[in-house]
Amino acid sequence: STQSTGTLATTVMSSVEWNASSLLCNSPKHSKRRDGEPERHRTYEHSNLHNSPSNRRDIAKMNFELDQERYVELLRTLIAESEHVQNAPSIGLVPKEDLIVNHVLSYLKEHTQENGGPLVVEHLSWCEGRGNLVITYPGCKDGEIMSFVGSHMDVVAADPTNWTVDPFHLTVDGDKLYGRGTTDCLGHVALMTMFMEQLAIQRPTTDHAITCVLIASEEAESTPVKGCGVESLLEHGHLDRCKACLLYTSDAADEEDSVDLGGRRIIKKKKKIDDIEGYVKKNKEMNMMKIS
Repeated sequence: STQSTGTLATTVMSSVEWNASSLLCNSPKHSKRRDGEPERHRTYEHSNLHNSPSNRRDIAKMNFELDQERYVELLRTLIAESEHVQNAPSIGLVPKEDLIVNHVLSYLKEHTQENGGPLVVEHLSWCEGRGNLVITYPGCKDGEIMSFVGSHMDVVAADPTNWTVDPFHLTVDGDKLYGRGTTDCLGHVALMTMFMEQLAIQRPTTDHAITCVLIASEEAESTPVKGCGVESLLEHGHLDRCKACLLYTSDAADEEDSVDLGGRRIIKKKKKIDDIEGYVKKNKEMNMMKIS
C-alpha cells in the first residue's frame, strides 16, 4: 500500500496501512497506533532493534562468497529495465527508478521485518515512480552505523546503434558482462542487494548497523521534481545517521582497469550537510580512496 504525507510517499510490500514517515510503525515487533493516539514517527534510530542473540555469531566465520550465477540472474533482471531508467531529460528520457526498486523489494521481501526477517526497508519517494531505498541490518550498539551510499538506479542513455550487442539486455561472453548499467551502476545495486540478503540469512552479530542507500537521479538533474534523489534524502534527514560514521560510496564508472570507485571516510558530526552530498555525488573532490 502507499500512503502520502506532504510530499513524501513511502511504499511497502504489504496490504497493511503504513505510516508514511517510517516503515516500522506497524512492524510485528512494534505496536500499531490506536485510534486517538498521537501519530508515531518510527525510524531506525527509534526502533531499539538489536541483533544481539545470547550467543554472538561471528561474521568472520561466515561465508560471504558471491554466488555468481544468482548475481548474473539478478543483474539480468535489472538490465532488462535499463531502457526505462535512462536519465537524459534533454532528449526526453526521464527514468522510473521504481522499476528497479520493485525488483529489489521483491528480492528481499522474505527478509524484511514485516515478514519476520531482520531488515528495515524504507522506500522513500518525492516524485512518482522515482524512489530511493534505505535498507538497514540492525547492530548491537546504538548510534554505531556503517553505510554504503550511492548505488544509483538510473543509467546513462545508450544509443543501440553504437553497440555491438543490445545494451538493454545482459550479454554474457565468458567472464565479461555487457549491458547498460553493468558497471554504472545496476551491477552495484545487484551486489548490495545480495549483500544485504546474506546478512539477513546468516545474521551475524555486529556492533554497527549496516545500511545500504540506493538512490535515484544520479546521472542528471532531477525532473519533473527537483531533488528526488540524494538531495531530498539529505534534506529530510534520512542520511543524518550516516554523518558521524564510516561511510563507503558504492558507485562505479568505466575508468581504466578499476573494478570500483569506492572509498571510505570518517564523516565528523559537525560537518556541514553539503559535505555529505558532495561526498556521495562528487567523490573525487572529497579525496576518496580509489579501490582498483
